[in-house]
Amino acid sequence: MDDPQTPSTRCTTGAPATPDRGPRRARRAGRWARARALLAGGLVLGVGGTVTLAAWTDTEWVWGGADGGGNVQTATFAIEQNVWNGTSGAAQWRDGADRSSAGQLDFTVDAARLVPGRTVYAPMQLRTKAGSEAGCVQLDGAALAAGSPAGAQVLYDALRYTVVTGVGKAACTAGTFTLPSSLSARQVVDAPLTTAGTQRVPLAADGPSGSGGAVDLCFAITLPATADNTTQGKSAQLFWKYDATLA
Repeated sequence: MDDPQTPSTRCTTGAPATPDRGPRRARRAGRWARARALLAGGLVLGVGGTVTLAAWTDTEWVWGGADGGGNVQTATFAIEQNVWNGTSGAAQWRDGADRSSAGQLDFTVDAARLVPGRTVYAPMQLRTKAGSEAGCVQLDGAALAAGSPAGAQVLYDALRYTVVTGVGKAACTAGTFTLPSSLSARQVVDAPLTTAGTQRVPLAADGPSGSGGAVDLCFAITLPATADNTTQGKSAQLFWKYDATLA
């Protein structure tokens, strides 16, 4: 039988009973949680602001250019002529881009006194200008000058011509001219003046000397032996044009 003075172990186990303070504790815990949330929010905002203001930044710029520091730019392509009309027949390179600036082929004085069966010769050269890319040239047929005198067309129709490459100044004369055996060197051979060149002439890009290697050309004009009396006393100024294109 249990001692009435001894509390039952089943009733004394755990902390002594206290008044129920649950609602008050919950209110205090809620207020503290909200305070911590506000503090935490303030800290988060403060840290975020600090990162934005104090973050380390850097930038890198690059620019596009050629090897050696030059800007991106286009190349050039241009050719020039030498018709050997410099002082004492020296080379004199020039740009003959149109008829008004065309160089004069020197067919010698015999060109002013043609007779049936006579051929006259004139040397010239072409090359690319300094700094130019390589290219090719194509010869057009001859054209009569505007305002040519009466009878010029008769002479134009009667004349025939030959143009070859690889024949230099010294060999482009009546006493030394020989038709090249290479077919690629024969631009035009014994053809009417209206005939265009059959071969494209390659021109090298500029070299160590500041311009491309010169290509020798030799022009020959012939009044055929069969020319009749209608060709006597006639005069004609003839123009030839080389069309150049980038290789």
